Amino acid sequence: MVRLLSRAVTTVTPIRASQTQHALALAPAARGFTDLEGHWHDLRRRPLLRRLLLELVEQRRGSPGTGITADRLVEAAWPGEHILPDAATNRLYVALARLRKMGLRDVIQSRPEGYAIDPAVDVVWREEG
Repeated sequence: MVRLLSRAVTTVTPIRASQTQHALALAPAARGFTDLEGHWHDLRRRPLLRRLLLELVEQRRGSPGTGITADRLVEAAWPGEHILPDAATNRLYVALARLRKMGLRDVIQSRPEGYAIDPAVDVVWREEG
């Protein structure tokens, strides 16, 4: 019973393609997201990716089209950790690659000043459930 309930909680029926085109839909506190193709990705057990995505979304909300520096993303993803610069950069690249593989390839952009959510992509927050 617990296994079935767990699956039901983590499985969300995809939104119609017409609703998700150019929209990234986030669950509250970025516990998950629906990518541009309508696929649900659960981040509840991936706090690092949640923090990274939240920082990118906050930057997008405050300054659309403006990138966020790698240093700021590292601080958001690994708060308070003392990491050697090369190791921090490597960790960030791996985490961003993971998010891109999870359906955000066309959403997360590299810019001269850092990384950003594509300003052409709408970011919407989904309600609980």
